[in-house]
Amino acid sequence: MTLPSVSRDLRIALAQARQAKNLTQKDLAARLMIPTKTIQEYESGKAIPNNALVARMERNLGCKLPRSK
Repeated sequence: MTLPSVSRDLRIALAQARQAKNLTQKDLAARLMIPTKTIQEYESGKAIPNNALVARMERNLGCKLPRSK
């Protein structure tokens, strides 16, 4: 049995979108009102964001991100 993981596409897209806006992980976390560690875990693939949080990230970053299934 394998554990679910974040798609590589989402991890890369999130990091690239954040960097394109010149935001640190801490800046994005503050905008989303979540802990910085959460952004770190999403970008490293250790945690999976739910679709509601992905939608909030899209609004803050101004781009579409791949959704988990």
